[in-house]
Amino acid sequence: NIAIGKAKELLESCCKTILDDQCIVYDDNLDLTQLMKQACMSIGLDARSMDKSTKSGNIAAKILGNLGAISQGMAELRNLYGDGHGKTRGFRPLPQRYADLAVGVSVAAVKFMRDTYIERTKQQPQ
Repeated sequence: NIAIGKAKELLESCCKTILDDQCIVYDDNLDLTQLMKQACMSIGLDARSMDKSTKSGNIAAKILGNLGAISQGMAELRNLYGDGHGKTRGFRPLPQRYADLAVGVSVAAVKFMRDTYIERTKQQPQ
């Protein structure tokens, strides 16, 4: 499905843009999960950095941990069902709702990362 591949590319492009804008050098061979981790850490979206002694910090850490899991799931989904690989005769595509979910999750993650990046950039002294 083209939508699944494009959803993964959207995440990848977001990560690279965030890193490039900050002049952070990254290895071009990083997989999406590694790229996402590096981009999130660069803008303070690291689950390990949350104050887990508070209820809100604990919840935030869980959500940020799931943000990282999105990239792993997107990469796996794209590899199995995206448009980047040839398919065998027995291939059965996923129902459209999975592509819709992949796109929706990617858009939500990118918006969250972009909004966080913009907010953190505004807070930095000029």
